[in-house]
Formats: sequence, structure tokens, C-alpha cells
Amino acid sequence: YLFLFPLCFSIAASLRPKNQTGLPNDLLVLGSWEHGGYIKNVFWAEEDWLWTGVLLGTLVDPRVSGRRGKEIRDRVQGVLVDMRHVGVYRKCRTPWVHVFDADYEHFPATLAVVPDQPARGAIIFLHGHGGNTLFQAFLLREFAKQHRFIVLCPTLSYGPWELPHAKAMVTKAADVLKTNFEIPLEHVFLAGLSQGAAGVAVAGAVEPFAGLIFLSPTMIEKDLTEKKFVSTWQGREVLVIHGSQDRHVTKASVDVGISAMATAGITVQASFHPHADHSLFLLDTEEVLAEVGAYCDRHLPATR
Repeated sequence: YLFLFPLCFSIAASLRPKNQTGLPNDLLVLGSWEHGGYIKNVFWAEEDWLWTGVLLGTLVDPRVSGRRGKEIRDRVQGVLVDMRHVGVYRKCRTPWVHVFDADYEHFPATLAVVPDQPARGAIIFLHGHGGNTLFQAFLLREFAKQHRFIVLCPTLSYGPWELPHAKAMVTKAADVLKTNFEIPLEHVFLAGLSQGAAGVAVAGAVEPFAGLIFLSPTMIEKDLTEKKFVSTWQGREVLVIHGSQDRHVTKASVDVGISAMATAGITVQASFHPHADHSLFLLDTEEVLAEVGAYCDRHLPATR
């Protein structure tokens, strides 16, 4: 399959439009480009690499059926068309350039999705394996607008959120929300998608967030039963959303994590989508974010 990578990348690059510039007003890039960012110049083209990954993942991965692969490709193409329409990508550096960055000590470029009305609260949203992307932030724009939430998407290399560095990165993100947007910690939720959910467990033990949200989550039992995590969340409710047909992160592994938290006295609101797989957030974005919004509304303090 090695020959497929340059072929897919060439196809993706050839299809890239040449005449769009900048970002919409509700997408901000914060943080620094100073450290890392080894992908330069033409290789800044996040959409080329994204589409290459989609092609390879849906055509080669035996866990993805032909029908589901087409659904994923159609959905990604549709979102990319919308992004190009509002001018995302062209001549715009994206946090994805840090995907191979092994410098975990600094706070690299981070995306903020900002509502057009004063924010009621915020979500720190941790990306999965594959790096931080404008594509993911774009999917969160409507949520930010509808719920008047800032969604901050920090960058951690290719997504090793299970590492201890996740704590410092999330703490820095919370500081950005307080300093730049005047959002106090008790109004901040911590969410993670796929491997990002491992970081929710690691960093969720550090600060008393308003709530925790695990989406198609990698759940590491030792982190979910760690003493500080349990003492912080015992008697409180966390949200888990997962696709029952997920073959990348199996339902059985998620059940283990849910059971571990429940045994420790943490209330788990679990939502399993019976026909969804690991593309749950991509294909059912509105439905998933409606559940996230309802959870946030229940746990957001009345005033700040």
C-alpha cells in the first residue's frame, strides 16, 4: 500500500483551490509558532494531508466498510467545500504544522472558536491522534454560536494526551480562557475526542472543571481510578458518548472505563449510538453536540 500515499497526496493537492484567503471572524489562532512546526511552506496545506488520510483510512483500513467509507469521504468533502466558501485555509498557517513536534513544554498555536455574543462558558476540546486541525474547529462553530461558548482547541503534537504533559497543556489553556476571555475555571468544561479523552482523565484530576466530556474515548483505567481524579469527581457527573459499532475504540474498552468510574462513585451519563462507529463525531456532529450542549447547560453555574 505504500505507493498509495504519494498517489493520494498528489490527487488531494491537485484538487486544492488556489484563491481563498484567511479565517472567518469567529476562528482565532492563539499561542506561538516559535517552537516546533516542522512542516513548512507547501506542507502547511492541512487539507491536502487531511484528505490523503481520509482516502487511505477509508480505502485501506479493513475496519471501515465500503459504504461507511463513502459516507466519510462525502462528509469530509462537504465540510471542505463549506470551509473554502468562507475562506478557511488559503495562506493560513494551521496548528497541524505541529503534528510531528516533540516539544511538549511550550504552548504552540491553539485555535479558539468564539461566539458572536458574550460567552456564558467555555470548552477545552482535546484533539485525537492526527494533530490539531482547522477542520475540527470548523465543526464546532455552530455549537459555539448556539450555546454562546468559547471552544478552545489546544495543540499537543500528534495527540499523545495520555502523557503527563497533558496536565500542563490543559492548565495553560485554562489560563488563556481566564486571561484572554475572562472565563473562570468553574465555567470551563474539558472534552476530548478519541485519544484526546485520555487527556481528559489525565488533566481532569488537576483542576475542578465544570464537567468532563468523553467522545469516542480512549479510556485508560489507571487514570480514571487515580486517587486525585476520583476525589475531584466523586459524586459528580461526567458525560460519555460512544458508537457501539466502533472497531477502533471498542465498546468493551469504554464499558471498562465507565465501570471503573461508577465503582469509584462517579456518576456517568453514558450515551451509546447503536449504529455509529469511530466516525461518530464526524458523521453525527449535530446530534453529538446537542447532547454535549444539554450536559453543559445542566452543569454550568448560573452566574459568573
